[in-house]
Amino acid sequence: MPYPPSAPPKVEEILHLPTGLRLSVDGMIEMLSGARLVSVGETHDNLNDQRVELTVVRELHRRFPGMIAIGMEMFREPQQGALDRWVAGAVTELEFLKESKWYEAWGYDFGAYRDLLLYAKANRIDVIA
Repeated sequence: MPYPPSAPPKVEEILHLPTGLRLSVDGMIEMLSGARLVSVGETHDNLNDQRVELTVVRELHRRFPGMIAIGMEMFREPQQGALDRWVAGAVTELEFLKESKWYEAWGYDFGAYRDLLLYAKANRIDVIA
């Protein structure tokens, strides 16, 4: 890091580590908009991380409707059908949890990812295993 932060970032503060600049959400999304793939690192039990993921997805979808998909590491190819049925609105939340084997395959609280998956469903954004 050529410009290491002098203090940890504050809540909702975005630092561009290569330059040391503080960014707005719009500034961050503008930077991400040129990428074909955006990977958001997270700690699975940190709800703030999932909020950032939702913000990134929401803002990219707003700029590029119908042109984004969400890849989620907790799913594998055999679970793709359950994801497709979820996004299509063909299953309830409980049916989705059972079909995707959420708690057997992943184990983390569904509530942490629920808003992201509901957003994908509401906006028909493909979720890829």
